[in-house]
Amino acid sequence: MAPPLLSPEARLLFAATRTDLGAAEDRPAKLRGLIDEGVDWQAVIRLGAREKMLPVFWHGLADVVDRIPVPQADALRGLAAATEFTTATREATLIDALATLESAGCPTILLKGAALGKAIYPSFSLRPMGDLDLLLRKTEVERGWQALRDAGWSLELEEGRADYGGHHHLPPLVDPVRAGSVVELHHALVPPRAPFDLDEDALWSEASSLAVGSATAWVPSSRWLLLHLCLHFGWSNQLRRGLGRAVRDVSTLLQAKPPDDETFVELARSAGATTVCYWTLRLASSLGGAAVSDGLSSALEPSLPGPLLDRLHGVYAAAGVNRAFRSVRVGRMWWSLGIRPRASGHGAIRPWTEGEIFS
Repeated sequence: MAPPLLSPEARLLFAATRTDLGAAEDRPAKLRGLIDEGVDWQAVIRLGAREKMLPVFWHGLADVVDRIPVPQADALRGLAAATEFTTATREATLIDALATLESAGCPTILLKGAALGKAIYPSFSLRPMGDLDLLLRKTEVERGWQALRDAGWSLELEEGRADYGGHHHLPPLVDPVRAGSVVELHHALVPPRAPFDLDEDALWSEASSLAVGSATAWVPSSRWLLLHLCLHFGWSNQLRRGLGRAVRDVSTLLQAKPPDDETFVELARSAGATTVCYWTLRLASSLGGAAVSDGLSSALEPSLPGPLLDRLHGVYAAAGVNRAFRSVRVGRMWWSLGIRPRASGHGAIRPWTEGEIFS
């Protein structure tokens, strides 16, 4: 059940972008009911833009456009079309980057939005993203980065490479025609000091090939895709930033290409990421209709009283929508209560102790 603390605008956004097919028949009636309760359309448009969900939100409202004031409907339609155009530009850039990397002899795994847009979503345009995240082997990432530089890609930050020693990717590069596409070449899924034990040889061995333009890229298996989504949202983004996108991504992945529960739990446990996965999946289930089985949820559930789990669920949902707590200290306290970093084997490392390197 969705937490009751969400604003009408947030409830409308999540209702319109749910992926569960069982809700399809009665969705128009539910959407009309939410709209008729009263919605601040400027607020919901801002929320959808912030979460990079405007195209899928607009498509989800197709059956209730008559309930949207004409100026706001026109604004939504235009913003969704502009976002889809930008995403199409990202796709063209991705195709060019992969061709360059393949010519340099650098096999490449698509990560996050790039992987989901090409392998999971029905269309790349339905998964807007900021950066294009690509994973190369540690022994090849420098060569790949230089190949892009030689092909005309420029440094996003002119100060260069000095501040990237503790990162899990090399300095971001901007596409040659300056169309706004940025590529990050990763040499690991997480930063060096992140408290997770990841067998990246297994990640590579389980990846499957995919044609992208004239090049061949690789996509992580479902369980690795899901784990990375959970690590990024639950740890790096502290269960707060990117809630809408995380919910939609997890829901879409579990509908299109669900991993086996047992092997996913095995991976989450070996990584030390069970609590991170539990909260990401629980929020995706309640807000996005993600098909999370009771067995999977139970296997990942933290050893906390049920009422506290329910309270934390509501807090995380509200914080993800509002992106705010009363104070930084309060936010960290709530996050730590649910993630239980020490009990999870994370030692003294926290996302905020490492700052930008966890982004």
